[in-house]
Amino acid sequence: MALIEGEPVSIGSSPVDLAVNLARRLARPESELITLVVGRDAATDHAAVEQALRRSFAELDLHVVEGGQPRYPFLIGVE
Repeated sequence: MALIEGEPVSIGSSPVDLAVNLARRLARPESELITLVVGRDAATDHAAVEQALRRSFAELDLHVVEGGQPRYPFLIGVE
């Protein structure tokens, strides 16, 4: 499930699809950066999420940070 400000905005079983859909909802024409914060419970191979974001948002910089946060496998911010 993808949340924005605690409200569900997308439900699915694919972390890749959820991440891309969430970033699309957050992105604005003036956006320059996506930050992907990887939690401690993220799949061991989170490269698929990173690659999908890079493909879908080639015009934006992508920063990946090992956050280690509990409960949320990924946090995504768009600036």
